Amino acid sequence: MAADPQGPGSDAGGRRIVCYRCGRELRVSGKALSVFCPHCQQRLVLENIRISGLCPTREVLTCGDIVVEQGAQLHVHRIWAQNIIVRGRVVGPVTARGSVEVTRSGRIDGNVAAASVVVRDGGIVKGQCRIVRGSPPPAIAPPTGQSSAAVRPSDPPRSASPPAQSLGAPPLRLRRPPLKPPGS
Repeated sequence: MAADPQGPGSDAGGRRIVCYRCGRELRVSGKALSVFCPHCQQRLVLENIRISGLCPTREVLTCGDIVVEQGAQLHVHRIWAQNIIVRGRVVGPVTARGSVEVTRSGRIDGNVAAASVVVRDGGIVKGQCRIVRGSPPPAIAPPTGQSSAAVRPSDPPRSASPPAQSLGAPPLRLRRPPLKPPGS
């Protein structure tokens, strides 16, 4: 993943963002990569994120933009960003304050909520698309005292997958051995 600290809404003295946890607006330094929301006391990632390869993680949340590169596979419980471009495959709900673009090689298996949704010829969205005026609802924060990695009864069982990729790290490329069909 690559980071660009001068993301959307930036100016010389700072930029205004909307907290993806509580939905409230705040002003941050133009060079900041992450901040704590003074309203909900949650850490916010501000950088742009580029995903390539297989990325098994629970959620990808940023006040910047997300690009899922061609050939990348992202299996998540939720994605929330300013703008999202999908050139690879995303499995899970996608929410953007701005636009979601699915290119001809892109595929989303999940619901999409954004101010603008563009699906290029050959792109696939398998789910409901909802055009949201203003800000989409914030990503729901876990209840106080419960980490976001806690397993709830409705969650599918966890597999023995490698740890999720750090949001500030370079692109992660994981290779898994192919699954063997039952009975072989």
